[in-house]
Amino acid sequence: NSPRLCVIWFRAANVLDIVLGIVFYRSQLHFLTTWVHHFAYVVLCFWMLANHTSILFGVFLLEELPTFVMSLGRLNSDLRNDILFGVTYFLLRIGLHTLLAWVVFTWPQDHPKLMVVKVNVGFTWLIHMHWFFEWLKQQRRGYQERKASKLQD
Repeated sequence: NSPRLCVIWFRAANVLDIVLGIVFYRSQLHFLTTWVHHFAYVVLCFWMLANHTSILFGVFLLEELPTFVMSLGRLNSDLRNDILFGVTYFLLRIGLHTLLAWVVFTWPQDHPKLMVVKVNVGFTWLIHMHWFFEWLKQQRRGYQERKASKLQD
């Protein structure tokens, strides 16, 4: 069952990310983006497996493409592409997530499991928006620094 395997893989990837972060890049581990975010996903993965709701996760897993783009740039700086990251992030973690949130929140049937999905989708949307605006601010700072540097040359 591939949706269940995706959930199991994602849970393991979250745990591995924390372990590798502690060993190799401890200074980059932040409370919200590492501990809260990863712990919440590990708990959610256990819940999805226990409640047989992993099919939904397969669609949301598409939102991990920007993470893959960012990871390539971290592994090899020649592969870093901030614009590609921003575009995939906006299309998937903002656009697709907004569409999926709309589907979840307007779903006509009420089901106890749906409340967990709604809470997760809502909080995830908020954190995605926060991270996107932080990325935009970072891009703006970088642009202003490059522009100031050119003026000094």
